[in-house]
Amino acid sequence: MKKTAVAQVPRKRGLSIFKWGCLTIVILLLLCLLSVWLFFRAQRQKWTDEQPVPVEQPVENSARPPDGARIYRDTLRALESGSAQTMQFDNRELNALLNQAPEFKSMSSQMALQLQDDSLLTRMSLPLQGIPGFEGRYLNGDFVFTVQIDQGVPQLKLRSGSVHGKPVPERFLKQINQYGQKELLRRLQTQTDLSRIESMRIENGKLTLKLREKSK
Repeated sequence: MKKTAVAQVPRKRGLSIFKWGCLTIVILLLLCLLSVWLFFRAQRQKWTDEQPVPVEQPVENSARPPDGARIYRDTLRALESGSAQTMQFDNRELNALLNQAPEFKSMSSQMALQLQDDSLLTRMSLPLQGIPGFEGRYLNGDFVFTVQIDQGVPQLKLRSGSVHGKPVPERFLKQINQYGQKELLRRLQTQTDLSRIESMRIENGKLTLKLREKSK
């Protein structure tokens, strides 16, 4: 991980900024898009299950694995400081960070992530209790996203997906992205403040997060 030097500061909200900057945005978008896609009950049996499936996290087999505790500690300091910061994570560093962060423990059984080129690959077993008519059911599948934030405004697109080994039809992807982006922005405006994030991008298999200086 590459970052600028930061000063020691007291712990506050942990990785809440990072969490909203990446993983929770993905989950929130899925819930938004599912409210449209799964509205028709004919899709209920085809695309959802009564039980979750195990989601295995990536296993680090390298002789010199990333120091997850150090990455978590340094990331926490950077996010809680008021100064401008730039952080960069490759796929191994990102997963080492998530394995250490208590903020993500509840997600580890529902989602596994991989950075690849300019995309975020996810394997999910997502409970659908937020979708009317789908309480007690799960969306189990693989999804590929592009995600970025510019000047506090998130842009996230579902590029492809596979459920029960079947690809999500292109017409659904188009409808999902048209509706999901609007609903995502509406919900984020009431749930979090992303204004401190100058940018977040995935490029060449690395996630780069830039934070602007905190307003006084």
